[in-house]
Amino acid sequence: ANKPNVTAYLIYTIQMGNESHIYTTTIKIGPEQKIEKKQDNSMLYLIVGIALAGVIGYVVYDQIKYRR
Repeated sequence: ANKPNVTAYLIYTIQMGNESHIYTTTIKIGPEQKIEKKQDNSMLYLIVGIALAGVIGYVVYDQIKYRR
């Protein structure tokens, strides 16, 4: 199934004792579908959150230290 828009045939043989059975399966492969990967933004959110907490922490520290 590496090629889109083709028909594949799967032929297999099953042997049970002295009997042999041959089976065929037809597989129709459709057009290739484009799958868009969703990006995991959790690391970006973590970095932005830490930076925001640092800025807010600095502002609070500065206000307390210099009593403005």
